[in-house]
Amino acid sequence: MKTIRKVMFMGLLLLLALPMAAQRKVKFTIAEKATEQPIIGAVITYADNEKLKSPQRVVTNMDGEATISVPQSDKCYYQVVSVGYNPLKGTIGSDSSLKLFMTEDVMKVNEVVVTGSRTARPIKLSPVSTQVIGGKELVDAGYADLTKALQQETPGMNIQKVGFGNEISMQGLDARHVLFLQDGERLTGDMAGNLDYERFNL
Repeated sequence: MKTIRKVMFMGLLLLLALPMAAQRKVKFTIAEKATEQPIIGAVITYADNEKLKSPQRVVTNMDGEATISVPQSDKCYYQVVSVGYNPLKGTIGSDSSLKLFMTEDVMKVNEVVVTGSRTARPIKLSPVSTQVIGGKELVDAGYADLTKALQQETPGMNIQKVGFGNEISMQGLDARHVLFLQDGERLTGDMAGNLDYERFNL
């Protein structure tokens, strides 16, 4: 009785070993065609049918490589996909290694467009005190000195001569909180807000 059990057990082991013996390993190497650099994270899907039903999957490593086990005799099909590349399809023949090159799919990589916009609003709705002085106004008023023009046309503006230039204050705010723009370009300095009068074209 014990002998029969041993024979049955050995036979079962042999049956289980048969599929394993019929398996073979195939090594995939996936690279970019233009640069021949390895493609990391490419997904290889493979199955014993062309429609890839009930498939198995592996992902390429840092070297663009992945190894799969396929039946020794059955024909296998594969598909390789990676973001930004055209997919590859094919069959696994008798080769123990496959090196495949993927081409970039420029059309499927969405462009990132950065845009800017502005909204016009009345000065009276501005949360800070804002004064707009047009060049024509200054010319028509006949100002010969820019300092006087700014002080006259801008309420609360005070400009004083100091050793290093001109010190500006506006409605109690020092130069760090006063900003001058000419056609949208900043004119005041970051340290003390000193004005470079030569930059104004009157």
